[in-house]
Amino acid sequence: MMTDFPEGNAIVYCEGAFATTNGKTAHGLVRRTRRYRVLSVVDSRYSGKDAGEILDGRANGIAVFESVKDAFRNAEISGTPASHLVVGLAPDGGRLTVQGKEDVKEAVRLGLNVDCGLHDLLSEDREVASLAKKYKVRIRDIRKPLPRESLHFFCGKIEEVSSLTIAVLGTDSAIGKRTTAWILAEAFERAGLSVEIIGTGQTAWMQGVGYGLILDALINDFVTGEIEHAVWQAWKEKRPDVIIIEGQGSLLNPAYPGGMEILSAGRPRLVVLQHAPARKVYDGFPGYVLHPLDVQINAIEVVSSARVAAVTVNHENIADREIDDVCRQMSADTGLPVSDVLRSGADHLIGHLLAGHARFGAAYRERTAKTFKAPKKGLRNLVVIDDLEIGPVRVERDRFIAPYSVRRGGTVDTFNLIYRYEEDVFDPDDPCCVNLAHIVAAQLGINYGLFADRIVFHGPYDGNDRAFIREMVENTSREIYVKKFLEPNPFLVRSFQDLPVLRLESYTNARVVFPDETSKPCEEEWNGREGAAGILLSGGKESLLSYGLLNEIGLDTHPVFINESGRHWYTALNSYRHFKKSIPNTARVWTNSDRGFVWMVRHLPFIRHDFSDLRADDYPIRLWTVAVFLFGVLPILRKRNAGLLVIGDEYDTTRKAYSEGIPHYDGLYDQSRFFDLRLTKYFSKKRWKITQFSVVRPLSELLVLKLLVERYPELQRHQVSCHMAHIEGERAFPCGRCEKCHRIVGMLEALGAGPGRCGYNDVQIAECLARLPQKALHQESASSRQTLHLLAGRNLIDDSAAAAYEPHEEVEHLRFHKEISPKDVIPDSIREKIIGIQMEHSRGALRWEKGEWVSFEP
Repeated sequence: MMTDFPEGNAIVYCEGAFATTNGKTAHGLVRRTRRYRVLSVVDSRYSGKDAGEILDGRANGIAVFESVKDAFRNAEISGTPASHLVVGLAPDGGRLTVQGKEDVKEAVRLGLNVDCGLHDLLSEDREVASLAKKYKVRIRDIRKPLPRESLHFFCGKIEEVSSLTIAVLGTDSAIGKRTTAWILAEAFERAGLSVEIIGTGQTAWMQGVGYGLILDALINDFVTGEIEHAVWQAWKEKRPDVIIIEGQGSLLNPAYPGGMEILSAGRPRLVVLQHAPARKVYDGFPGYVLHPLDVQINAIEVVSSARVAAVTVNHENIADREIDDVCRQMSADTGLPVSDVLRSGADHLIGHLLAGHARFGAAYRERTAKTFKAPKKGLRNLVVIDDLEIGPVRVERDRFIAPYSVRRGGTVDTFNLIYRYEEDVFDPDDPCCVNLAHIVAAQLGINYGLFADRIVFHGPYDGNDRAFIREMVENTSREIYVKKFLEPNPFLVRSFQDLPVLRLESYTNARVVFPDETSKPCEEEWNGREGAAGILLSGGKESLLSYGLLNEIGLDTHPVFINESGRHWYTALNSYRHFKKSIPNTARVWTNSDRGFVWMVRHLPFIRHDFSDLRADDYPIRLWTVAVFLFGVLPILRKRNAGLLVIGDEYDTTRKAYSEGIPHYDGLYDQSRFFDLRLTKYFSKKRWKITQFSVVRPLSELLVLKLLVERYPELQRHQVSCHMAHIEGERAFPCGRCEKCHRIVGMLEALGAGPGRCGYNDVQIAECLARLPQKALHQESASSRQTLHLLAGRNLIDDSAAAAYEPHEEVEHLRFHKEISPKDVIPDSIREKIIGIQMEHSRGALRWEKGEWVSFEP
């Protein structure tokens, strides 16, 4: 390991090859080296120009000269005499040209030491060696094989290494792997982590890496052992947080197959893959087509336990204006973060690489969050995303795919949001279908107006769409600020748990942009039938009761289940299987929106890195969730010509509140009656004859469950209202521990209905009842107190506290409130029948008048 850097002042020899792949050693030395002070470059083609300007478009003060003699004389005149000539050529086969040999001899005559990384060993060339002896200079052949007794054989000690080990591999040779390794190392150091690079080639040695090997100089038997030893030695001596291994060649390159030894012996946990999107064939071999990026990623992950965590871009032959789009497309194709680190650095890639690393992830996230100081005069410090781009959507007959791209600091990370239907619902050539798919796809992005500088919705949105989306982004920004930042939120890192109260006219940071806003996507009316209802089914009590009521009164019902790709689907699984087997018109929509929400959270540094491990009855940041599912129902309604869109929201989800003088909807806007009205208005402006409403809006949660148990017990048996449901055999079962389970068990016992029939066992029931009086519930306080009152009356909770549970019998009535639940909340054509059934299972009906509930006949 060399420590006395720099060793001297160097002229880099690159005649005829600078700014080509054969000049990559010179490129590395011009960009960075600890071993030398680089004075100049020799390449007659660029004489008089700046090497940095030629290479990267940024002058760095390293001049290019016609000849070695010119470069030497300039150094003498400038007062910084040269001490080394470093051969910066890297031609195929590692051979030095005749002219190159003559130039080396000239350098020796000038008294320069020569370092060469070619296979032509200058120290064994009689002429060069003789001249070196005469002029008392040193010749170092970097690729000269080491004595066998100094080499190591693989022994397994690599398993001791606890550092986060990352290999920078490439899809081709001469593609920028080493440069990317340095840029990553510098970014990790800026993030406060210690780093060691393991060099594997002559250029890395010339740049002064602390540990490494010259892979090309080794006998094959010792390659893996030397890789293992270099990584292990770096860990043993320095204990760095991160070890980065420089790749060689590429796994699938026919002439320079490399990377397998690094994957096998270096045992990296992660791979950063360098790729040149404009390169069509392997470097220097026109007859060999470069394998596609996805094939190369798959090859790496098939032959190793490493995971490709990011793609870095070599932008050769790509116009500057096209690089961002190229990165975005690559990220969409691979599902990985993509960055042109040479242009933008790697600082914003570090978070992705540390995301799954428990040892460093938390500290990095906390430290990163501190850079976004608590806002004082505004909320701009919450902006952690440069651009969130959505679409354009690719529409197929039974699904659509919508890319979501987050761009920050030159790194692009893309997630493909997918909605897939069990039947054909789209005509890809119909502009109305394409417009509808874009509207559905946009809903997830409405959650992030606080956190992005721009949100760009690509695709054919009309004026009504644009106005609606902008309004909902602003509404959701305010709700998230109040509910997720001003109120306690266990998911926030410490530095964001006490933000100041700001009363603003607008809480949205993002500029909401529609690049295609002049388009007119759809001129067709949608004449939905009043007698046909699409019902959003979730497996919960409200949606099951909604179906039961509408089906009983004879409507043409279309139950639609939204199948999230995660475990939330467990709550709907029992009811879906029952409906699919027994009930006509049942439909299912599969979406990976839950994965999309998690993917977005990983881009928000103020959310704890271990958010997925926290047991909480809420989401970390999102509040526009129901709409993500509700809009997914629309393509089925359109195909089936249904005019009623029914969602199961009870009385206490419609709220208006003030926090520190800021008006809001208590985080429940998309479950409120105001949302029903706004959606119906939006549909009307689109000329879609659809009415959105809830048939359970006058009911409390307790009364909803009472109706379901008493009137539709065959449906209630399939109810799973639980945050943490699990599968046993063919059925999903509730966890019995979450807040929802406490509520459901309490209400069922209060109503005299056995919780066991929807999956609770005796132990869970006993534990829920024991904890219920002490547990804070996400429930209307009147419903909670009436439940406790009924439980006390049944001697199911502590008798000594029974007196504290005053009755609130109003929650067992239908309640009509002119703002929350007026009579006309249910359409005229079905109102009398629906209310008639509900009255049979209630204590009557009440109307809010002058600050109190008054009995009346609806």
